[in-house]
Order: sequence, then structure tokens, then C-alpha cells
Amino acid sequence: MESVVREILHDCAVLAVPVEGLSPLAELAAAGLTAEGRRAVLGGLEQRLRLSVPRGALARKDFRSIASLAAAAEALRGHRLAA
Repeated sequence: MESVVREILHDCAVLAVPVEGLSPLAELAAAGLTAEGRRAVLGGLEQRLRLSVPRGALARKDFRSIASLAAAAEALRGHRLAA
């Protein structure tokens, strides 16, 4: 899932540094991810994973790093498959 998150960040967000150079635990806000960027990434996740993320299902903390975003995406995908 980390590679999917990296692709979405690359395609949907404007960061101050290349996403390829970020460690999985790097702070995305420090790399330039803004509120607008978070919304774009959310849309990218919905499109790429073919799911609808309910309002409030992802918190700001879920956008802290590539690793946290990947974990949240896995949880959302798992929830969808279980339903």
C-alpha cells in the first residue's frame, strides 16, 4: 500500500520535496502537504482504491506520514471488503 500512497502523493499533491526521497515516517506537513493537498490525496485514494471514504473516517493524523496514510488506507480497504 505504501507504493500506492507514494503514487497518489506524486500525482495529487504538491510537495516541496520529491515523494521518492521521503522516508515512510517523514512528516508530510513538513514536506509541504497542505489542507488542499490532503483533500486531493483523499480523492486520489477514493479513485485508486475504488471506495468512498465517509466524512470523518480519516483524521489529520492519518496524513502525518506515508506509513500512517498507508495504514489508514489498508484499514479502509479492509473495512470495505468486510462489509
